[in-house]
Amino acid sequence: SYSFCTLLALTAANMGERTSAREASMEVVIAMFSVLALAWTMTADLSFLPPLFGEQCPEKKFTRYEEFHPFYLSEHSDETCRLLHFVGTSLVIVWLFVLNMGSAHKSIAMLSLACAAGNVVEVMTRGFPTAQYEALAMVATFVVTSLILNQKKPTVFFVALLLGYGFAWIGHFQFEKNKPATWTYTTWSFISDFRMYFEILNGRLTVGLPKN
Repeated sequence: SYSFCTLLALTAANMGERTSAREASMEVVIAMFSVLALAWTMTADLSFLPPLFGEQCPEKKFTRYEEFHPFYLSEHSDETCRLLHFVGTSLVIVWLFVLNMGSAHKSIAMLSLACAAGNVVEVMTRGFPTAQYEALAMVATFVVTSLILNQKKPTVFFVALLLGYGFAWIGHFQFEKNKPATWTYTTWSFISDFRMYFEILNGRLTVGLPKN
């Protein structure tokens, strides 16, 4: 269920800058703990967190990620839409983990903590119909983590966002003809995109070009 977390963990364990073995080791440890924080927020019961906007609003129908993922797949029923998501996510993986291998473990820490923060804020803002607070928490956490890790190439992540969401939203607006789920569930949609990617790779889902 958590192929995204697995991908981050495996990459974190094998990538680090070679300028300083001690520094690289510490950064990899931070990345691994970040992945664990993400996994915890994905599986733990966070209902103890205080709601900021009252009771859960009708637009937020789900309280567990495993309930959300089937809905996410239903919002990606068009094979061309899924193909564009697959292309975009492939480019993100190549960009983050191949072309920018020297900073990959830092990207892992930033992505993991951003998603963990998004999961926490998602629970606290279920009374709000859209996900801008959740998205803001993700971006803010990413930026702070970037500063802590002295990331010299913060634009790497934003290029990845452009690649991933650019292809995905073309799929939604041009082929699926619906609103991206990320507008309501930013963090879960981000994670489900990677999960759908692996489901396509293992043959559980199909992709295709538009039919005339």
